[in-house]
Amino acid sequence: MREQHVSVRRKNWSGEKYIFFVPECDLLADTYVAMGYRPKGNWLVHFVDHILIHTKDNKLGFYATTQCDMMANDWEVLPKEGDDEHGAR
Repeated sequence: MREQHVSVRRKNWSGEKYIFFVPECDLLADTYVAMGYRPKGNWLVHFVDHILIHTKDNKLGFYATTQCDMMANDWEVLPKEGDDEHGAR
């Protein structure tokens, strides 16, 4: 998942739920300043590697895997945007 930039989901998840890996990155701090963040130096927020979940109501949140998730064998890789269900463009 990390190197291939793919989205994955458990087969039993309802709706449009899926997770994806976000590599560390820098984003402008202006939105976060409005929420109380106090940047030092440049106006960038440095995010570490993390996993986000896309929920069925089209929101993003941080995802922490459970031991059951890590041991499950029902994970499926979703086709990338523009691919058909077999991964072909």
